[in-house]
Amino acid sequence: MGNYRQDLISYSGISIFLLGNKEENKTIVLSNGMRSEYEISKRQGNFLIPIGRTGYMSKELWEDLLREKQDDHTFDIYRHDIESLGDSKKTLDEIVEIVIGLVKKVK
Repeated sequence: MGNYRQDLISYSGISIFLLGNKEENKTIVLSNGMRSEYEISKRQGNFLIPIGRTGYMSKELWEDLLREKQDDHTFDIYRHDIESLGDSKKTLDEIVEIVIGLVKKVK
């Protein structure tokens, strides 16, 4: 399965992460597969867009990214938008607009 993920991710330059949960034994748990995809995307140099607002694993990835980039001033151009992706007061339409804006900045 790992090779499939690596191959698929290699065709993109941007990786967007939302939700990230699954059901195991009738319980909702975080998706370890999404964590793997995030790490693969990071190693391949993709621009990472975890949407923390959707919760679950994407929220953990969003927190990790902000922590990792806290002293990276080359990330400042994206920082406000990425931070906004974790704002629970934002509507989903606002989140979509932020993601579209980020994709345009990255291109």
